[in-house]
Amino acid sequence: SQDGGAAGAAAQLSTRAASRTGTEAGARTGAQARAHAKRDHAEQGHVTPAGPGPITPVLAGAPVPGITPGLGGDMTAVGDSVMLASAPQLQAALPGIYIDAQVSRQMGQGIALVSELAARHALRPIVVVGLGTNGPVTTAQVHALLRAIGPARKLVLVNTFVPRLWEDGDNQVLAAAARNYPRVTLANWFATIRDRTSLLWSDGVHPQPPGAALYARMLASAARSATATIG
Repeated sequence: SQDGGAAGAAAQLSTRAASRTGTEAGARTGAQARAHAKRDHAEQGHVTPAGPGPITPVLAGAPVPGITPGLGGDMTAVGDSVMLASAPQLQAALPGIYIDAQVSRQMGQGIALVSELAARHALRPIVVVGLGTNGPVTTAQVHALLRAIGPARKLVLVNTFVPRLWEDGDNQVLAAAARNYPRVTLANWFATIRDRTSLLWSDGVHPQPPGAALYARMLASAARSATATIG
């Protein structure tokens, strides 16, 4: 199966060890480390979660708008294993948030889920999508998300930090969407974590609990920015 700041952050490279290497990877820094990791994984389509134990899907919060006071009660979040690893911290930072996060989820699957929730009138005013860990994200898919959520909702797109060939392209697409559409806000995970990779597990992708807390703060900040233009 396949598993999901500064305006110019997506073009910058950070220190990261390739997930399948040991002490050798620890000696690589900056562009060499990320280029090596991307070459190593060029033919792999999945990102295996790393951590103290197995990660299981989470479905949290009731997908009914308005039942929970505060920002979290206005949010529907759809994501992959990076969001999944951060779910407890998101629930603490944004009480009442509805989270549907799953290992191996790709953008196409996320669009289908968002469309299903919309058809059930179960989407909240702010829709968060954190996908891209597992594969390319296209401009057409962003357009499909905007159609699915309808004109009255805000879309928060979480970009990606992953040693795969599609990382740069995904982040460029998501940054362009935030620039081009007033109701799209970028949650810049790449810029947030690139200089704090010690907060990730050994795979260099999934956040440890302190990294998950950082992810939650980043997302809460992006959601507050998104509320400024709701209405």
